[in-house]
Amino acid sequence: MKSIVFTVLSVVICILLISSSNSPENTTDQNEDTNTLTEYLGHPININLKGTVANHLNEPLDSVTITIGNQSIQTDAQGHFEIKNAIAYDNFLPVEAHRKGYQNMVINLNPKDKKNDIDISLKKEGTTCLFWFCRHNHNLPDTTN
Repeated sequence: MKSIVFTVLSVVICILLISSSNSPENTTDQNEDTNTLTEYLGHPININLKGTVANHLNEPLDSVTITIGNQSIQTDAQGHFEIKNAIAYDNFLPVEAHRKGYQNMVINLNPKDKKNDIDISLKKEGTTCLFWFCRHNHNLPDTTN
């Protein structure tokens, strides 16, 4: 008998809690709390961007695929690239760089900075970095002989 009373009482409490959480005074106006994608990303813009891609030794990398907005291009033998009239957003400009054997990199630029020339450094795949202590970022001596 005690278990039936406890079960019924538990069910009633759960129903009361659920109904109180769905009451009109606890709901907020969905329209005032939500933002559209355009409010976050901004409006579409055309952008021109050029730059250079190098490895961790600052040697230029050719055949790196650079993707900005709706356009992709590969770097030349000196690691240079230039993309014209790529579609981006005035609050969001991701630049992706990838090449086989290297770790992919995505950089988010701020188009409002009006910086149209960037340098990208790619790390080889398999290069590990433990927090701030890593040879490829801090020019530590190479201890592998």
